[in-house]
Order: sequence, then C-alpha cells, then structure tokens
Amino acid sequence: MIALAGILAEYKTEMICDLAETYQIYDYKRVPARMLGTLVSGLREESRIGRKLSGRKASTEAVLLANIIDLLSVVFADKGKKPEPIAKLFIEEVNTASKGFDTPEEFEKARERIIRKVVG
Repeated sequence: MIALAGILAEYKTEMICDLAETYQIYDYKRVPARMLGTLVSGLREESRIGRKLSGRKASTEAVLLANIIDLLSVVFADKGKKPEPIAKLFIEEVNTASKGFDTPEEFEKARERIIRKVVG
C-alpha cells in the first residue's frame, strides 16, 4: 500500500483531484485512513499522483498526440521549411499550468499563451 502520509505531505492537491475525479470523494477526511490508502493505491498510472510518483510530467496520451502532430507537421510542411516541434513546448506548458490558477483570468491568459505557441 502507498504510504498515505507521504502522499498527503507532498501531493495533497493531486490526491484530492484524483479522488474526486475517480471516486467522487470530495472530502477525503471522511474516509477511513485504511480505505483511503486502498483507494489511492488503486488509482491508474495516468492519474495525477501516478504521473508524479513515476516522474512523468504529462500523460502518455498527451505526449503521443503531440508527437503525432509533430510528425504530421513534418510530412505536410512546405519544402525547405522545418516546422518547430510542439511536443516539448506542450510538455513544458503542462508542467507550469499544473501549478493551478487563482482566478479564471489567470487561466484564460495561460490558455491563450499555449494556443499562440501551438497555432503560431
């Protein structure tokens, strides 16, 4: 079983989000500690905690999709013009964006920056 105290100390926000998304548990303090440990252990590898514990910054799906876009950009690019790959930019943005936002306006500004980088 995962050391629940360690998860709470380092990844509390991620755990709260994963529990809400996966099990619809919105107040983890109401769940007995042993049950909570079992539920956290049962989260998929692609969960926020799973990615953090494995050291991955983005989901496998996100990385694969970004690489597909990069490959298609190379295939359909004008001759002599090499498109800038977005996979690396995308992963870097995921890292900074995952810190969260205090207001909807901050989220919208970050979203627009990402769109400008990808679309050009």
